[in-house]
Amino acid sequence: MNDHFREVRNMISDTPISDSTPHNIADLGMLCRRLERKLAATRHYLSVVSDRVKRMEEAGDALCENSNPSRWDSPEAAALKLTEQSNWNKAKEAKAVKYRKKPVIIEATQWFKNGGHPLDYSKTHNGFENGELRQFSPEHRKQMQWEGDIVRYYRLPGVNGMTKCKHCNRIMHDHGWIDTLEGGHNVCPGDYIITGVKGEHYPCKPDIFRLTYEMVEEAKP
Repeated sequence: MNDHFREVRNMISDTPISDSTPHNIADLGMLCRRLERKLAATRHYLSVVSDRVKRMEEAGDALCENSNPSRWDSPEAAALKLTEQSNWNKAKEAKAVKYRKKPVIIEATQWFKNGGHPLDYSKTHNGFENGELRQFSPEHRKQMQWEGDIVRYYRLPGVNGMTKCKHCNRIMHDHGWIDTLEGGHNVCPGDYIITGVKGEHYPCKPDIFRLTYEMVEEAKP
């Protein structure tokens, strides 16, 4: 609707003014006819909008009427409908509420290099040696400084290992990679590796860790 009035104003402001009276009268007549057509279109537009608003109000009234439990076949269906309506009313009046995180004791290790997590060499791996399948013990894997179980090597195709990290400015060859429930994450030297309540592992930046957690007991030797 604002577009209609804007166009009319443009037509009026753009009308040339000269000393030729017949020319101005002809322009004024043409402008009036165009203005009448625009006003008719605007009235039609307002009529359509008004009709839509009326239909929406009727639909809202019908929704409220249908929320009456007597209109439903079973008490369970009526209860569900009332619950949905209650949740909708709460959502319309939603306000920010303060919550306190539940105190949960977690285990965490600050990681600095490959093999730096206590569980990095906790599993026996199968592999080939001289063309034969064999098992490699955690002790053997640790002695050979192979990839850890929890924090793996950071190696991605197309990423140069000498590229510097945008977070810590260390080269990417010094970094690790950890698989979490939400997907893989880069691990910078100095990041904490947290063991969650479900046994999952995920990294946390040192500053965030210190703001969120406090030590409960010293690590056991």
